[in-house]
Amino acid sequence: MEELKIEGYNARIKKDEPMSNHTTYHIGGIAKYFVYVNDAQALKETIEYGKEHGIKHTIVGDCSNFLVSDDGFDGAIIKLAGDFRKFSFDLNRNICTVGAGVKTAKIYNEFQKNYYKGLGYCVGIPGTIGGAVKMNAGRKRQWISSSLTSVQIMNKDAKVENLKATDLEWGYRFSPIKDDEIVLQVNMKFKPTKSENEREYMRNRAKLMTMERRSHQPIGSLSCGSVFKNPPDNFAGKLIEEAGFKNAKVGGAQVSDVHSNFIVNTGNAKAADVVELIRQIQKKVYDQNKIKLIPEVQFLGFKEPVSLF
Repeated sequence: MEELKIEGYNARIKKDEPMSNHTTYHIGGIAKYFVYVNDAQALKETIEYGKEHGIKHTIVGDCSNFLVSDDGFDGAIIKLAGDFRKFSFDLNRNICTVGAGVKTAKIYNEFQKNYYKGLGYCVGIPGTIGGAVKMNAGRKRQWISSSLTSVQIMNKDAKVENLKATDLEWGYRFSPIKDDEIVLQVNMKFKPTKSENEREYMRNRAKLMTMERRSHQPIGSLSCGSVFKNPPDNFAGKLIEEAGFKNAKVGGAQVSDVHSNFIVNTGNAKAADVVELIRQIQKKVYDQNKIKLIPEVQFLGFKEPVSLF
């Protein structure tokens, strides 16, 4: 691994960087370049340079929702750092401006610490705000889009646009932000509490939701979070368990005994092990129920499609 610095370029480049150092799975081969960009200008310069020189790129937040190929990625992984990790509260408008590189857990904790209502459903959600918005993360019936007033993006032409959140169509694990658009920052609404009763309610609800997540998810295990989206009127974990995959193992990858919609790295898993489990699960569930389980994990660096659907 080699680190490069360029005069006047507000970014840091690592060459031949192991992605296993970055993904929450601790899985992934070598990325040709890993670039920390510190502001919108550096991001624009990076993208334009890549286009001119035929270098493909992808944007990552906390790499909590990625499965990277064992062969790595022959391009540039761009991580939003610097200015993208800043946030501020406007107490006159009850708006929080959050950079896309800020961890979702950080903002959730800030809301809780100051007793601001508006993000209670985000407890336990990994990754960064940019990633959460891009996939409209949240619970089954409440998503982060409900807290947004506006989203600032960089479009495919590397130009900055400000979008009004209520003008956009959102859905379960669906965001109107296109694949070739990058979330830069968002404005989120919040509501200050007015009484100690409200604050007590917030504290108790946070404790309850935290306990619920810890009892139903393999907290502390190496995973990418939920592997599949929940089908309409059903639950992926339930379907996987009914198909006989609880504790099923391929190589170092294993379906969690805590929640069957989590595949965990038991210590020496390869991306190929996870892929094989995903395909086996999809096939069996479809054969039994004629339901297509669609992955919500993102795949990077694979030469062939991973998902059967």
